[in-house]
Amino acid sequence: ASEWLIVLANTPLSRGEDIVARVCERVRHHAFASPGGQIFHTDLDYGIAEVQDAETPDAWIARVELARHAMKRSHRQLSAAARAA
Repeated sequence: ASEWLIVLANTPLSRGEDIVARVCERVRHHAFASPGGQIFHTDLDYGIAEVQDAETPDAWIARVELARHAMKRSHRQLSAAARAA
């Protein structure tokens, strides 16, 4: 798995959320090929946070990671609920 950090300067959180949603949608609908030729689809895990006044880069990245982990937990819970239904 690869991790990427994308910084959108002078971008409010709501605009960042719109951009992330569009990127995720494109990735979700793109067909990828493995080295062996098998076609597959994937999705992205992401965290998003707007920098707070006087926040250090390390503190901001930590909040992004917390958001990413929370999203992954919620997706697992929704997935488990769908399988149980």
